[in-house]
Amino acid sequence: MHPENQKRLVSLGNLPESEIIDSKSCLKHIKLFHTEEYIESVKAACNKSAGVSHLDHDTIVSPGSFNAALCAVGATIMASETNGFAV
Repeated sequence: MHPENQKRLVSLGNLPESEIIDSKSCLKHIKLFHTEEYIESVKAACNKSAGVSHLDHDTIVSPGSFNAALCAVGATIMASETNGFAV
């Protein structure tokens, strides 16, 4: 099963939902690992069209992908600070 398949979440049961940190504030953490140029190129690829685009041969992005990535970073940061779990 592909890691981005919704069926993988069923195995986790009923996990409580929580608010995550503001996705825009996650950029400071992303900039610790990626250059501004790379971040902008990913953002541009995500906003390229109303459909899908490819970052590379196996990474597909769409207009919501950049925000989803920011949310994933936020969830991971919060999980690391609270000894939690991010999905």
